[in-house]
Amino acid sequence: MMNSAEEIIPQMDDAGAEELEPQGVIDRLINIYLEPATLFKYLAVKPDFWTPWIVVGIIMLLMTAFTFPVTYDLGIEYQVQIAQRQGKSDTDIAKLVDQAQKMHTFSMVFALVSAAVTPLIGWLIGGGIVFVISLIQGLEAGFKRIFSVMAYTSLISILGSSIIDKVIKLARGADTIDEWQRSIISLAVLLPVNAHKALVSVLSVVDPFFIWSLVAMAIGLTYANKCRMRSAVVTVIIYAIVIFVLIAGLGFVQQLLTGGAGGGGGGNVTVSA
Repeated sequence: MMNSAEEIIPQMDDAGAEELEPQGVIDRLINIYLEPATLFKYLAVKPDFWTPWIVVGIIMLLMTAFTFPVTYDLGIEYQVQIAQRQGKSDTDIAKLVDQAQKMHTFSMVFALVSAAVTPLIGWLIGGGIVFVISLIQGLEAGFKRIFSVMAYTSLISILGSSIIDKVIKLARGADTIDEWQRSIISLAVLLPVNAHKALVSVLSVVDPFFIWSLVAMAIGLTYANKCRMRSAVVTVIIYAIVIFVLIAGLGFVQQLLTGGAGGGGGGNVTVSA
């Protein structure tokens, strides 16, 4: 059960691990959704990122394999549209398409490798941000414990961004890469087609599963940082603001590189919550 907001999580070490109820792999995967406090109490003593990495990696690999043929073709169409807006000749555009088609196999292999590696990179970045914020607040931050929190909470957010959203899009189809990248379960669906990429990118992250993962992260940080819930919530809020700023910055860059093309953004953000 979730601890009181005013309760300080007691110091725990390896010796105290014997007092914890043993949790197998299945138990941990279930508890992140049903009993996060029980899970994070365990992870504060026995940090673990391998389990979520394997699960998230398998999910990402499968979803990438299913979606790559669709997104690659839409991506070529998008590049052709940009080239046309830039006034390139039909010959140049034909060369662009031919080169993209020749790169198909390499691009797919790269996408699959990225699908397996990206979660780790996202957790490292996100964990590093949370770690610094925690230190600034004077909390007893432990990077391995924070890293475990980031890894397990990603099992919540991935339900929305990499499973439900993509399955719906595969079922109903998407006409453009912008439509594909804009999460249909997020606030981005409220934006017009020509909305700025920075705004689309940020709002594409905000969906019920992202909010749920932030709540779980706050619970986890009370154990990882051995702090009050109030301090954990402040940490999560600052973390979310930093992530939104970073995503918005990438959106601005994308807008500049694509010559101000409307729409777009989003995609999968793996800096997790």
